[in-house]
Amino acid sequence: MRRGNRSNEPITNILVSNFSEDRPLTESQIQGLFYYLTDHYALKKYLEKICFKKGCSPVGKAASAEYIIPDRIVYIYRESMAQETRTRERNCTLREKRYRKVFINEVIIQILIHEIIHGKHIKTLFESDNYDLEYEVLRGAYYYNFISNVFKLPYLDRYYGTRIEEYYGNRLRKLKKQAVSLDSYLYGSWKDDPSEINAEYESFKEIIYLNEYINPRLNKNWKTLLYSKTKERYTQKQDRIVSPFERYNKHRNKIVTLDRFYLKNYDIFNLPLDKRLSYGLPISITEYKEMEEYIMSLHL
Repeated sequence: MRRGNRSNEPITNILVSNFSEDRPLTESQIQGLFYYLTDHYALKKYLEKICFKKGCSPVGKAASAEYIIPDRIVYIYRESMAQETRTRERNCTLREKRYRKVFINEVIIQILIHEIIHGKHIKTLFESDNYDLEYEVLRGAYYYNFISNVFKLPYLDRYYGTRIEEYYGNRLRKLKKQAVSLDSYLYGSWKDDPSEINAEYESFKEIIYLNEYINPRLNKNWKTLLYSKTKERYTQKQDRIVSPFERYNKHRNKIVTLDRFYLKNYDIFNLPLDKRLSYGLPISITEYKEMEEYIMSLHL
């Protein structure tokens, strides 16, 4: 979804059309965008349909949408979505009603893209054989889904170099119990979950890139929101910055004792700053202090 890429057209056409007609997104339009994006990113194996449900999600009003991986469904919770759009609208500095309405439309599209990015995560886990740091971060965040292999795909044999039953032997039963425990923990503590941080960060960036050539007046709002969301995840502690990934990984290693992950095995700071921010990975004090300038300068 970049300038000059035809994948922009359905999203930009809807945003421009609804702005000119001064109307909100319809569920039919949201559904159309979902099917377009899943086709564009070849995600139909992992995302089959979108459903709209009354009320709030099982985790409350904080979750407007949810991707149920085994069922290949994205649920949009109407009440949660309405609450989220009202909350976000208060952050819109533009007074014109039509621009505020298009801002709300963009919020809904950003939430949809967030769920699509989760589908891209699953595709990477199940299809890639590049077991780099990013892969390992995603593997940990989706550990239950990775181990359970509900789609019966060959990625586990490829990753372990043998059948997982042979790799873990009589420890496999205990590992699966640990995977269930981690899944339960992440469901209730999703704010430090690197997959959630990445989906939020990248979906915000997509709206920022779209706005560069259709609604540039709204980008100050989007960049300010992205900066505040990103900064609040990091904590300054004396002479260092504690990242959300460190908090998450501390709990992960306590739960999944048979497959711990150690950041020290990777040269984290070789990754670009943007990639580290997108997963909540460690950053330096200097990068922390310059985060606002960096995010406000994001552009195509």
